[in-house]
Amino acid sequence: MRSTHLETLRQLAREDALKLRVRGACMAPLIVEGASVEITGHPRYWPGDVILALSQNRQWLLHRVIGCYFKRGRIWILTQADARARPDAAVSAEQILGRVCGGDCDPRIYQVPLGHRLRAIWRFVCFLCGAVVSSTRGRRTSAQPRSGHFSPMTEVVSFWDPATRRIRTGDGTDSI
Repeated sequence: MRSTHLETLRQLAREDALKLRVRGACMAPLIVEGASVEITGHPRYWPGDVILALSQNRQWLLHRVIGCYFKRGRIWILTQADARARPDAAVSAEQILGRVCGGDCDPRIYQVPLGHRLRAIWRFVCFLCGAVVSSTRGRRTSAQPRSGHFSPMTEVVSFWDPATRRIRTGDGTDSI
């Protein structure tokens, strides 16, 4: 989708709620497959908000904001589906269409309780802890090609699993 189309949709969402039908069950049980949601544009998004964003691979994601960061002059938002163990690739603030404001879904999606916001922040902290551990695992030698500077949004080899209170590797085994 070209940026002009996305900007047009964003403008429409600021003026009146857009009604969309959900495909997929990654936000179940709060949003079930086939549910209708209403999206409105907002100037800012907080951890716990459920947003509609255009992913890096050009697919629409209706996922929960878990955190954000500033990189290369842009704001990047990290999202994660409620039913998934890992966050998505970050999206820039320009790729966000809006926030869920209603529909035939659980009201906790658009009237976000404090517990959901705190859980979102906790997921972001766990992600950052895993990203830092991953970046410090192996040190590059001068003969190895430089792969770029560390970014928490690059692929993470390991992550903090709050359920087991252990750092997990990408293949699901315990590393500590």
